[in-house]
Amino acid sequence: MFAIKKRIDNWFGNGFIDVNDKKSVGKFGENVATQYLRHKKKFKIITRNWKKGHGEIDIVCWDIDVLVFVEVRTRSIKSNVTGYYSINKKKKEILRSVCKSYLSGLNKPPKNFRFDVVELKFSHYHDYSIHHFQNVALFNKFDITK
Repeated sequence: MFAIKKRIDNWFGNGFIDVNDKKSVGKFGENVATQYLRHKKKFKIITRNWKKGHGEIDIVCWDIDVLVFVEVRTRSIKSNVTGYYSINKKKKEILRSVCKSYLSGLNKPPKNFRFDVVELKFSHYHDYSIHHFQNVALFNKFDITK
């Protein structure tokens, strides 16, 4: 797990986001996660918000020669459940299906791929922290490649 703290003022001009608007909070988290992965971790971003049916992969990127599927979870620091633990059984099934579709659409599927979770927690004072969980065992690799 890696953590980094920043001020969100740089991301949203005046630093205020509507915490009651789930889409705006989610978009904010995905934007911050993308910048973190691109600049801090040096990942190469391939696509964002890749959709198949009702499912979506937030970020698809390369970490050197490993294809990485990233689920971004943005939460208030006051939330009862962390973003990492908010990924329930239904969400895992959706992720499995979407990732399988993504992989099957590639001309040459990668030898290695993994699933990461980037959790962004923000506070009332517009500070945030990023926690990057790498190679999360959301599902068995062999299940997805069948």
